Amino acid sequence: MPHNFGGFLVKADSENHIGPGTFNRTEDVGANMLATALEPFGGRVLWRAFVYNLNGLKDRDRAVQAYLTFKPLDGKFKDNVIVQIKNGPIDFQVREPVSPLFGGLRQTNVMIELQAAQEYTGQQIHMVGLSKMWRSYLDFDMHASGENSTVAALLKREVPGFANTVSGMAAVSNLGNYSNWTGHIMAASNWYGLGKLAWDTRRSSRSIHREWARRVFPRVRPGSVELVAGMLESSWETYEKYDSPLGLGFVVGDGFGGGPCDPNNVWHGDS
Repeated sequence: MPHNFGGFLVKADSENHIGPGTFNRTEDVGANMLATALEPFGGRVLWRAFVYNLNGLKDRDRAVQAYLTFKPLDGKFKDNVIVQIKNGPIDFQVREPVSPLFGGLRQTNVMIELQAAQEYTGQQIHMVGLSKMWRSYLDFDMHASGENSTVAALLKREVPGFANTVSGMAAVSNLGNYSNWTGHIMAASNWYGLGKLAWDTRRSSRSIHREWARRVFPRVRPGSVELVAGMLESSWETYEKYDSPLGLGFVVGDGFGGGPCDPNNVWHGDS
């Protein structure tokens, strides 16, 4: 196994990908099968918790399906399996609640999955600084073992009553074949912010935005760094107000209402 190799990421039982549920098996069976094969080589399995429409759950709210699937399996995963949980229970929406699995899986290794790619937050066409959003999830107190059971503390294995031995943070990348890697130049702040928060979950989003702006625009006039940092700091809520008000979700892609962030919408023109 390559040195410092994180593990093998598995997407199963969602978005037309087959998985254990296809064969009337539970998620731990599939994860442990691969983990057993990798164990002699020190390998890990990163098993995504994004599953839905399994037998018996097809008529249930999408927001509860991952919890109903994985909570009964707590403690059944091998030690070299990490269950990778999206920050929210739906699908990277502009705003959604924290996934209850972070507080529900006490005997299972877990990690958080974020999305730097702006699938539902502007398609990297709109300026949306995501570090503040991610900060809000990390700061959310699950009260899983009383107060101070924040998602960040759970990931850092600082909360009593949890037996996980390894954790982490991952993200859907926003890097592409653009000349500047991320399309909208401000979108690069999200990839930068992901690395900063993964390294230090206590960092404030404003300090990250300020640091990124100073590095990217080193020769701007005094005050411009604060201006850029302020724009990034307020952009998440601003975007929410004009594209996802009142908790509406899935309105940013073709077939879901054709909102202003639909890449096929002429609202953007040719720019």
